[in-house]
Amino acid sequence: MVTKVALEDIHTEKLNYNLPSSAPLFVINDGCLLEKETLSALPYRFLLLSSKRRLDLYTPFAHEAINKKFDPFGGQGKEYIDILEKEIFPLCLEGADLDKVYYGGISLGGLHAIYASTFASFPIKNYFSICGSFWFPGFVSYLKEHNRKENLSYYLLNGKKEGVKHQDSPLYFAYPLAIEVSDILKEGNRVTFLSDNYSHHDHLTQRFLSLIKERKP
Repeated sequence: MVTKVALEDIHTEKLNYNLPSSAPLFVINDGCLLEKETLSALPYRFLLLSSKRRLDLYTPFAHEAINKKFDPFGGQGKEYIDILEKEIFPLCLEGADLDKVYYGGISLGGLHAIYASTFASFPIKNYFSICGSFWFPGFVSYLKEHNRKENLSYYLLNGKKEGVKHQDSPLYFAYPLAIEVSDILKEGNRVTFLSDNYSHHDHLTQRFLSLIKERKP
């Protein structure tokens, strides 16, 4: 049985909150994977989110593990959205210029951001993912079959070598499925899709910097 999601399951860390509230704000799932020293030198504010229960919180629906080394996916993405809406965002977004707020993440954290963008009542118009886990079983079908919000901006970055060593796993299709997700989201939205020659989780900070350069004012 999957444990109910609680605020205590989510670690939050603020960076550069001494900047004016009008400065761009990036809310990042698995933000702990980025180099804080590099982020601190940027003229942006950051809310870094992480959780030991990421396999539960970041996934849109339950699914068996794809590797015996890991636990099953708990599929509590909607409960995580509830915590963000009710407990975290009301305080962290206070006074922010909502046109300059970006919610996203890395790997499963990026998957969750795109999932949330389709229905969550967040006052957020900009979403991003780095190495988004769009290989997650059933996610592309979900995007095709469900109504989605429109007039949003998406910034997606995936590597052409992601999953190439996992031929017997859904991970093998990480890059082509990322392209498909990008194409689906283009209907009614503005999508920037970047690709590089890296594998999953390689050079994450560098890739994040490349992605935010594409940010539209």
